[in-house]
Amino acid sequence: MLKTKPRGRHTSIDRKACGRLPDAKTHACKIIDGVAVSARIRSEIKSRAARLTAQGLQPGLAVIIVGSNPASRVYVRNKIRACEEVGIRSYRYDFAADADPAAILSCFLPGPMTG
Repeated sequence: MLKTKPRGRHTSIDRKACGRLPDAKTHACKIIDGVAVSARIRSEIKSRAARLTAQGLQPGLAVIIVGSNPASRVYVRNKIRACEEVGIRSYRYDFAADADPAAILSCFLPGPMTG
C-alpha cells in the first residue's frame, strides 16, 4: 500500500513507495507538479484561443445541464470559470430533469428529429 503525506489540501505519494509498485522494476516513477502543469496547459490554451479570436473564430464550450444535481452544477461552474480565464466563450443551457431528450436535442440540431 502506498503511503501518502498531506500537502496542503492535496496528497502526495511517498517517494519511497514508488519502489514498491508492482511494475517499479520496468517503469520509473516520476512525481509531477500538477499545479505547474495545469498553468502551462492553460497558458497554451489562452494563446491558442487568442490567435483564433484574432482570426475571427471565437472558441466556445457549450454545456447542457439536465436536472439540478449540485455536483454537476459545481463542475459546470468551474468549467465556465476556466473558459473565462483563457478567453473561451461558454454557453450554458439548463433543462428540467423531466425534459424530453428529443426536445433538448432539437434546440441544438438542425432539422427534424428522426429516430
